[in-house]
Order: sequence, then structure tokens, then C-alpha cells
Amino acid sequence: MDWQWELRHYETLNPGLRLTALGVALFLSAALPCPTDPLPQGVVKRPLEISARERQAIQQDPAGVVQLSPVPSEESEERWHDILGTPYSDGFCGTFRYDKAKVEIRYSRLGRTFQGFLTAAGLKPNFAYQIKLRGDYAVDPVIHRYIGYLGRWRLSRTGTNFSDESYENEYYCPKSAAESYILFDYFVTDSQGKASHTFSLNSSLHVYWNDVLNSWTSYDRELQLRTFRRSGEGDAYESPPEPGEARIWAETERGRAPPGALFLPEGRYACEVVLTEESFHKSYLDGGGYWATVMAGPVRFIIER
Repeated sequence: MDWQWELRHYETLNPGLRLTALGVALFLSAALPCPTDPLPQGVVKRPLEISARERQAIQQDPAGVVQLSPVPSEESEERWHDILGTPYSDGFCGTFRYDKAKVEIRYSRLGRTFQGFLTAAGLKPNFAYQIKLRGDYAVDPVIHRYIGYLGRWRLSRTGTNFSDESYENEYYCPKSAAESYILFDYFVTDSQGKASHTFSLNSSLHVYWNDVLNSWTSYDRELQLRTFRRSGEGDAYESPPEPGEARIWAETERGRAPPGALFLPEGRYACEVVLTEESFHKSYLDGGGYWATVMAGPVRFIIER
């Protein structure tokens, strides 16, 4: 499927770091096929109605903007190694805090999927972050359920790999305490902890892998495969690191839509976009991390087909 993007009426404030839209129109220029119902039977779907006045208002101001805020996490869950497995210095680990980071997301308020542009500064350098759409049960339990059935469930204090049946049966915790999310993309920061990234939600993913830290034969090797190069710069290390590169790719979420074929159901979405540190299954190492979710922010958008 060819996804063709246009960004209209923009100005670049800091090349390579920030893209601020004056009237961003992020849209797909190719028509998408009408999808089959992505939700199982029994999951209640709400009809979508958009008045002419509301549609006109969105056309005049099509971009939503959110500044992500730090999320409290256990220090032991954070990762303190870069994408090549090089540890950061004690000094960096002792002073780094996510409340110093700045992450802005501009997204389309009306479209066929959740899509937009991320800019970041002050994150960990040469580091991989997952991008997720997360349900908020307290705000909208129906959308919380949509997201879980298209993505994954995390049940309180019991891990992440749980089925739809475990969620429905409330075997481990009540529905209101379950976390629902769709992992759909990632980005890697540069040597200064900066990044810019265009995203579009069209896949439901399980986790990411790395050919330096994991086996190159692991899972779906070609899915979202990108190569990242680390320069010999940066003051986050005990000494300047050797230049190197890593190839990173995604593993699809089994039992969900095939990669590139995930469609959000029509509706009004009140949920969150979150950043989670990618640990590459190295939690057994000192400082290897355990998929800490570190930043989040509310988003409101409409999916229309």
C-alpha cells in the first residue's frame, strides 16, 4: 500500500529538529480500500456524525498539537544503554530526567488513521523509543476497548502478553485497571538526544529487535527495517564512543491485522500517545531496562472513512 503524504503551509524553525505547521494538512492522497470490520463481534461500535459546522472548523484548523509530559517510572525499569549496547556514563545517568525533555506531536484531527509529525529534544542519545496509541478507560472505555482489541493488553502487575479472554474475564484485574495500547512505530535519537519523525498508524506491532543486540534471524526481519548510525560524538559516555551502526526492525503482533493493514474503526478518539523505551529484551543486564513508558500526552481526533 502506497502512503503518500503532503505537508502544506509549514515553516522550518530548526532544520532537522522542529517542524511547526501553520495549517498542517496531513492526508493520504491515494484512496484506501474499504476495510473489513477490524473488531470482533460483541464489541460495541458507535455511529459517527460530523456536522457541517464542525467539519468546516476542522478544515480551517486541521492540526492537533500536544506536548508530551514525563510519566513516573521505576528507575530500575529505565534503560541506560544506547542502541549499540554502550552504557552511558555515571554522570549522565545521575542527571538525566525526562522532565527536561521536549517532545511535541502535531497530528491530523480528522483522517483515515492517526497520523502526524513528532519532534523531540533532550531525550537519551542514540536511543530507540516506541510510539504507542494508548486507551484511557477513565476518559472513554469504548475507545479503550477498541485499542486493546486491535493491539495489546497489559494487566496490572502481571506482565504484557495477555489475551482478549483474560481481559474480558477480568481474571487478573478489573477492566478499568487494564492498559490497552497499539504499538505502531518507533524512532531513534541522534547523538544530542534529538529526533524528528513522520508517523502513520497502519500496523499493530509486538516489539522491536536489533541486529547488534539480538539475533539477525529474529522474527519479521524486514518489517519497518531501518539502519541507524552512531557517530563518535556525544558527552553522555565516559569517553567518545566508536562510530557504529545498528539495524532495527519490528515484530508483528500475532493474531492482529497484518502489517500495513490495520484500520482504526470510525469514531471520535479520546486517548493518549505515549513513548516507551525499547529495551531489546535485555532486561537481564544491569541498566538494560524493562520497556519503561516515560512520556505521554492526550490526543483527540476523528477517524472517518
